[in-house]
Amino acid sequence: MYKRYNKLLEGVGRMIKEIRKYKWQVIIGLILFTSIFICYKLIDKPDKPIDNPSTYLISILLGLIAFSIPFLWNAYQRILDIKANTKGDRIENILTKEFYQKSLKYFKYFIQYPIGTLIFLGLFVVPLLPFYLGGSALVLFFFYFLTLPKIFDKIERLSTTNLKDFLASANAESEDTRKVFAELWQKEDILFEKEFSIEPSHIFEYFSDKVDSLIGQDKPTLIQPLLKDFGDFLKNRSIISLTVYETVPSKILEWYFKAWKRKCEFSHKADRLKELANYNILRMLNSIIKIIEERTLKGHISFSFFECLKKHVEEYKEE
Repeated sequence: MYKRYNKLLEGVGRMIKEIRKYKWQVIIGLILFTSIFICYKLIDKPDKPIDNPSTYLISILLGLIAFSIPFLWNAYQRILDIKANTKGDRIENILTKEFYQKSLKYFKYFIQYPIGTLIFLGLFVVPLLPFYLGGSALVLFFFYFLTLPKIFDKIERLSTTNLKDFLASANAESEDTRKVFAELWQKEDILFEKEFSIEPSHIFEYFSDKVDSLIGQDKPTLIQPLLKDFGDFLKNRSIISLTVYETVPSKILEWYFKAWKRKCEFSHKADRLKELANYNILRMLNSIIKIIEERTLKGHISFSFFECLKKHVEEYKEE
């Protein structure tokens, strides 16, 4: 009993905190609630009662709709203005496009559809209710309209997408994903943290996740452009990124083995298209491994790469 009482008090406390966040909306809502009934009582005189109270409620609803239209138009216009910056293939354009798509989706789900539903209920359902119940419903509608700025602010915060979020959630098959990685590989490792606050090892982890996903879906034709962009700008990768971060050589060797295995499988199935795609992947990976090996032998950090090679041979020697 004591625990239930404490939980009840905690629930009431949380409710009070939530109400405090919207104190002005609550105050205005209560004022409106009181005004509706005071005005109704002043108009609805005993000797001359209102013939149709629903008309009174609908008039109030139309006033609420007119009250919300300027904000809705400005909010929607802000989203449309963002669309102008989505044209282009650079990272900032792609992230802006992601923001635009998310904000438009959230705007529909949390503002457009709810308001459409409220207008329908207000015009066709509220007039059928008893006056006091219908008036209470209109006060709740008005409370929602007053919270629209906070809802839109929340939508903007939810829609904001940084590079890490994009790389983590992006579809591996998307052309935008390939374009983002292509631009990243053109930059030197030291610029990743300066420009995007992200470490080179994390970028490769996101990259390897996309390649692994495409390997799992057996889509070698989509893997080719990703690996080509990585290989074309391999000179921009530091020797530390290529060897000390064990994930890089380990993954490249793993992909090479899987591509070789798939090529052999498709050669027996007479699937020339996938066999050719895997052959091209093998050729790209072979070139990448050769470059890493040459740079490793010329540098002073060679043990990491050959340690990965040894582990790879031990892991796959039975297959």
